[in-house]
Amino acid sequence: MYGGAHLFKSSTCSKLGALAEKALNEHAPDAAALARIFGISETLAETVHRRVAEKLRVEPIEDYRIDFEDGFGVRSDSEEDAAADNAAREVTAAVQAKSLPKIFGIRVKSFHTEANKARALAVAKDIGLDMARLDKDMASPEVKATSPPPVGLRPSLREPRAPSMGITLEVRVLSKTGHW
Repeated sequence: MYGGAHLFKSSTCSKLGALAEKALNEHAPDAAALARIFGISETLAETVHRRVAEKLRVEPIEDYRIDFEDGFGVRSDSEEDAAADNAAREVTAAVQAKSLPKIFGIRVKSFHTEANKARALAVAKDIGLDMARLDKDMASPEVKATSPPPVGLRPSLREPRAPSMGITLEVRVLSKTGHW
């Protein structure tokens, strides 16, 4: 899920999860309602409803990105800097509250010009992403020995028709069972 950087709060993911749970309870409060809505058997609806309700209870948001690109819009450098500073404070609060999903990151502007690349890296640094430190940490024997790595930096092409490249910091947390 992507959300505009200017809108991110430490409670964003928790609130979105609560809204999803509320929507399920209002529109498909039980398996019978789900069966009617989707035209499926009640047996299948019971399984689906139980799994969806459990998913919303345990992990309603799997992946969230603070968006400094499309979801943020065209803004001045000073507005972007202010949003980055605020997002950093809110991320810190969310980490302390343990309210972030397993995969979380930022989406910065494309790298198709040197000016955009410089701004994108400045925003990443403002949020707290130290590229040199992350590269060094990811190259360490301790992290390399971890399979899969607990933290990863994943470059991702976003628009195949355009020469844009974004960076996404995925913060992954292994569950007690060893799964993501």
